[in-house]
Amino acid sequence: MPLRVPYRWRNEDSGPGRPSGWTGASDIFARVSASRRLSEPKPSDQRGTTPAPRPLLSTGAVLALCAVLAASTGLLHYQLIDLPNYRQQVNWHFDIVTGKGPYPDQYRLLSYFVAYGLMILGVPFAVAHVLVRFAFTATSLFVFHRYLSGWVRPPWALLGLFMLAAVLPLSFLFYFMQPTDPLNMLVFFGAFWALQRERDGWLIPLVVVGTLNRETALLLPLLHALVRWGRAPLARWLPLCLISAGIGAGIYVTLRMLVGLKAPYAPTSFVQYWAMNSGDPLALIQLLGFFNLGLWLAWRDWRSQPEFLRRAAWIVPVFFAIHFSVGKIREIRLFLPLLAVVIPLTLLSLERRAERR
Repeated sequence: MPLRVPYRWRNEDSGPGRPSGWTGASDIFARVSASRRLSEPKPSDQRGTTPAPRPLLSTGAVLALCAVLAASTGLLHYQLIDLPNYRQQVNWHFDIVTGKGPYPDQYRLLSYFVAYGLMILGVPFAVAHVLVRFAFTATSLFVFHRYLSGWVRPPWALLGLFMLAAVLPLSFLFYFMQPTDPLNMLVFFGAFWALQRERDGWLIPLVVVGTLNRETALLLPLLHALVRWGRAPLARWLPLCLISAGIGAGIYVTLRMLVGLKAPYAPTSFVQYWAMNSGDPLALIQLLGFFNLGLWLAWRDWRSQPEFLRRAAWIVPVFFAIHFSVGKIREIRLFLPLLAVVIPLTLLSLERRAERR
């Protein structure tokens, strides 16, 4: 089945001196196809789909692989986090679902209530949270692989899937319970995939689900604006962007009105967080391990990278500014959504290097 590639990124000129009709680096499949027959350039306004390379694995095989990776990382999480902190997790969970939790976790309800719904059906507490983590992690891995397949060829997309799975254990450090992270990761990966495929309308339900789970989803309208501004007619994307921003803000305010304002469980001083994060050697180790090759390769050949990813990369400093001011950088799970920018940029750089050899 042909892969639908976003047409707005299809005919970008990826650098000077390219022949007329050259297909931009943002559509890696079309670029490979064009490189094989430069004597037959397509008109710049042609919007037909480009056949994708034959996949290495069937959809079922990819789903099975994602399930195995999610189960193995989930087992690691269970042994490292869930078992040693069982009693503390039980108390924390029931404080959240009964409205007695602290700020800001008291307003991050969705993942807790999904697990609570399973418990009402008779599933034990520990099993319920393991199942929630497994389901959202496996789905995140699958969505991420599909998203990568829109940028790179099948072997590289598979490599990117394993790159994501390899760093997930680093996100399990320095906390005793954070069930919102897998769904937050899924929401952001889904948003990147939707925008890549020009399914902008998906942003509205993603913002709803994401904001009920964690306030980080309020950044999705900003991501929407970054990748569309100046590249698509305002009438096509701006109303959706404003609606999703308004809905997200409404959910944010409504939760605080219904639940009431809660005292924070940690300091809220920006200065205190800046001082703590600046002098934390463990944060540096986490950053180096988590972003690894991306720190070296994601930003190389910047002008040759797809404009979609270059624009989306502006969300990276926003993430760092926010979490440097209100969070602990050593809790690298906060940056899982950024892998939707860093990993495809890294893979594209690696692919170009491999083609030069």
